Amino acid sequence: MTVGLRTNLKCVAFLAIVCIASGQVLETPKGQVEFIGLKLWNAKYLYEKLAEIDPHNPLCMVGLEKLGFAAFSVKKELQGDRMFTLVTVVEPQFSGRIKRRPAPPDELPEVERWSDVLESITHSPNDYMIALQLYDYHLGGKKETVLQELGAFLDPAITKKIWSDLSKLNGNKDKELAAWIIMNDRNIKNRIAAASVLSNFHQSDSTWWALMDAMRYDDMVGNATDGLLTALSRGFPRELDWTPMAVSIKALLDGTNPTHFLTTVRVLIQTRIGPRFAAPLLHNGGSLLIDYLRASREQERAPVRRLLIRLAGKDLGSDPTAWATWISSLCKSERP
Repeated sequence: MTVGLRTNLKCVAFLAIVCIASGQVLETPKGQVEFIGLKLWNAKYLYEKLAEIDPHNPLCMVGLEKLGFAAFSVKKELQGDRMFTLVTVVEPQFSGRIKRRPAPPDELPEVERWSDVLESITHSPNDYMIALQLYDYHLGGKKETVLQELGAFLDPAITKKIWSDLSKLNGNKDKELAAWIIMNDRNIKNRIAAASVLSNFHQSDSTWWALMDAMRYDDMVGNATDGLLTALSRGFPRELDWTPMAVSIKALLDGTNPTHFLTTVRVLIQTRIGPRFAAPLLHNGGSLLIDYLRASREQERAPVRRLLIRLAGKDLGSDPTAWATWISSLCKSERP
């Protein structure tokens, strides 16, 4: 206990010296950390509280959960020769914005026809998730190209088998069964398989609706649908009518499962969402979008600004305040 406390105090002392005064970015012993979504908290104080909970790994989701945050995500990546960590949070007082999709109550037997796909999910889960993120290359006839380019990061044989097994499940019965299972089966593997099968029917708007809504699941199904929507929006971008999913999309943009926030933003851009969705998606919300406009890196700011341009039908520039004022005007315009 004494050792942990000494480590914690050393960490906090270092943090206080190198804390970047402007914004929500900190320099820590393990690299740069950026917090997005803070309102009542500030980055330095939050990091200190997280370090008290776990001095050796302060940037873990367990600490954020213990502090009562309504939703959060932690994304780590190498930036040059140092680690960059992006922490997105929804503070406790905004818990009403979080609209996760509850897990279905009933668990069904595995679908025998999907046995090969289910076996890959069970025994090669990492390979399976990678295969989903690249499935558009298979569907678009470019699988050899991507396997050659990314061969160092995946197992080509396993990836090709997953694609082959999955692409065979393209009948109407598969589609109907997948659409039902993804919303009604508690079995996580069955729902992941169902999401995967639905991607064979990307020409149908209902496939995109089901995958978008499934990102509200707080389990691996959300991760699977995130990868599939990334693949489909990259490989098959087209205009889509998101009307039936407006409530779910608003929940995701307001911070429900922040891991999927930027994927939601990018998919809406790729499916050419327009100004008629501005009020349904941003009314009494939009705060997290504005917070992302204040991020330190262009790769977080740029997609959010592109989405807002599509929703507004015009570009209000790079100033987050201008966009916040516009979002507020949507609320005023709906008052009687």
